[in-house]
Amino acid sequence: MPNTISLKNISFKSNNKIILNKISLTISTNKITVITGHNGAGKTSLLKIMGNIIVPTHGSVTYGDITDLNKTAFSFQEPVFLNRTVASNLEHALICYNGYYTQKYKSLIQGILSEFNIMRLSNMIASKLSTGEKKIISYIRCIILNPKILFLDEPYAHLDQKYVDLISNHIKSISDKINIFMVTHSNNNLDDLPCNIIKMQQGNIE
Repeated sequence: MPNTISLKNISFKSNNKIILNKISLTISTNKITVITGHNGAGKTSLLKIMGNIIVPTHGSVTYGDITDLNKTAFSFQEPVFLNRTVASNLEHALICYNGYYTQKYKSLIQGILSEFNIMRLSNMIASKLSTGEKKIISYIRCIILNPKILFLDEPYAHLDQKYVDLISNHIKSISDKINIFMVTHSNNNLDDLPCNIIKMQQGNIE
């Protein structure tokens, strides 16, 4: 089927523990897909399988007519950065993603940091930022790439409401151009988003 991601009999084990148990579903990519559930429900594992970060123990993932599957970006729940400045981390991501360097990256980085009102972080060492600041930079590191598919693991975690609203509004603004898959433990901030909601419990879809 076009514009879908289909999962067939997806199971995943880690340390002999069943994390996902024979999940089958077809997801339309015309809306934001939100995976919700309590801690330990298997949300992150499912997102990583859809994002081709980990391989399922059993089952398969089919991507329909979605093209440019290599043009993806993944924001992890606990982001990791190079021991460099924020600006340097963003520049490194752009070089790796596009395969080349251009002076235009500097103005692109300045523009997006200004958009999020965090230019003050530009020359700070990314690995020494607060947890909330790391989450914001992780999100920016993804969207600055202009990916075809965006995977977000708990993008609102550790953020104050101002930045939660800012990221939520930004997600909404790009959702008609980018396929977005997002994990969150809360349904807050979803009311204004066009969503497919997948509810999980103990490795299964509710």
